[in-house]
Amino acid sequence: MSKNNLAGQSFLQTSSLDQTSADELLLQAKALEELLSVLLSAGYFRARVAALSAFDKVVGGLCWCITSSGIVVDVDVFYDEELALGQKMFVF
Repeated sequence: MSKNNLAGQSFLQTSSLDQTSADELLLQAKALEELLSVLLSAGYFRARVAALSAFDKVVGGLCWCITSSGIVVDVDVFYDEELALGQKMFVF
């Protein structure tokens, strides 16, 4: 895995409370890089912003995909990366 991954952070750093295996962390990091690559290829360029967390990139990208698809969905999606974790995304 490259040091300059799209995730902007390392998933290989674990705390003493984290019991996730190193293999699982590598799989998660690879899946995140693949997802961010797909978002970039679709036109969601905020996936490159190093200051955003992986959560913000993925959820923001998914919200962007839904609103940019042009397909009418019966929900209102609000996302703001400046809010606290529990308040970042609302689906009405």
